[in-house]
Amino acid sequence: MSPRLNYTLAILWSVLVFKRPKVEITIDGEVREERLTMIVIGKGNYIGFGLGFTPQSKIDNGKFGLTILRNSSYYQLISKYLKLANNKKIDHPWLSYLEAENIKLTVKEGLLPIETDGEYYDILEEGDSVNYSIRTGLYQFV
Repeated sequence: MSPRLNYTLAILWSVLVFKRPKVEITIDGEVREERLTMIVIGKGNYIGFGLGFTPQSKIDNGKFGLTILRNSSYYQLISKYLKLANNKKIDHPWLSYLEAENIKLTVKEGLLPIETDGEYYDILEEGDSVNYSIRTGLYQFV
């Protein structure tokens, strides 16, 4: 199989066996609680093997792009996957595209796997949290 097809099949298999955690998400001080299928935080549009999950992200605006997939059905996710992964915004109630300078994720129920650019990093358990913050003035791009 080609690497892209292999990667896509691995993602789809993971979706089918994944138990969605309940997560408290703090976005620039605003708190919400969601049962997540996936949350993607990025400074650019693409992650992993060229997957465009954060089309609202701009590398130079001082904010993260934040894409939240709430408790969608497997059919909804699989049927919209190609459009979602190709850096296209989807207008659907189970999907949100946001921007934020500070993000905190706290696991309320279940397990939340964390990946960095498509690579395994850690699994957060109930009560664990992780923070993401933009630090301005550290880098300058020409």
